[in-house]
Amino acid sequence: MNNPTQRHGKVMDDKLDIKQALAAVGQITRHGQPGHHQFEYGGLWVDSDFDGYGLTLGDAQVSLDIYFHSSYQLHSPNRFATEAFIEHVEALARHRH
Repeated sequence: MNNPTQRHGKVMDDKLDIKQALAAVGQITRHGQPGHHQFEYGGLWVDSDFDGYGLTLGDAQVSLDIYFHSSYQLHSPNRFATEAFIEHVEALARHRH
C-alpha cells in the first residue's frame, strides 16, 4: 500500500484508533445537527449506508469509511490532511459529555 491517499485494514501508519473514530461518530450523532450529511458537529460529519452496517466519518478533506467488524478505508489527499483529521477525531472522542 504505497498510495498515501488510501489505506485499508485495521492498523495504519498514522495510528488511527477505530474505537476513537466510533466514539467521535457517537458524539456527532448525539450532538450534531442534520445538514448536507446525515449529521454534522464540530467540523466533522457522519453518514451511514442504507442498511446501517457502514458509516462514513469525514471533514472537508478526509473521509473514513468504517465497515462491519471495524475494517475501514481512509481517503485523504495527503499525509498532513490525514494527521489533522486524526487529531480532530481524537479530540472529539475525548470530549464526551
